[in-house]
Amino acid sequence: MKKILCPVDLSETSARALQVAMHMAEQEDASLTVLRVHQPHAVATMEDLGDDFQPILERGDRVAFRQWLEEQRAGNASALDERFVVGEPASTIVDTAAEGPYDLIVIGNKGRSPINRFLLGSVTTKVVHHTPCNVLLVK
Repeated sequence: MKKILCPVDLSETSARALQVAMHMAEQEDASLTVLRVHQPHAVATMEDLGDDFQPILERGDRVAFRQWLEEQRAGNASALDERFVVGEPASTIVDTAAEGPYDLIVIGNKGRSPINRFLLGSVTTKVVHHTPCNVLLVK
């Protein structure tokens, strides 16, 4: 195993997945990429927010990702690559895994939004069914 991808949504489950991924990367001497996918218009529709607010939301999400990642890395000196991508989470994760190509995806089994999971299906479920590599689900 040479390359590990760990998509995160800044939830508690993602934090556990990242800890597992960092440990595995260290044990296997593998590279680790932490992926944050910002979904535009996830909060509201364009009509509600307008075009001017989307860059503000994206910048805020980038800052939150960096701060969250620093908190998670506290005391862990493992090298990792940070990626922030704007897109639809499930397809972006699957595409990133294929392009890597990554050997393993380490992902939390539940994300932040139970309502979205009920209405749209779980990002994790879509990744498991469509990704070209092995997936480790962390509870």
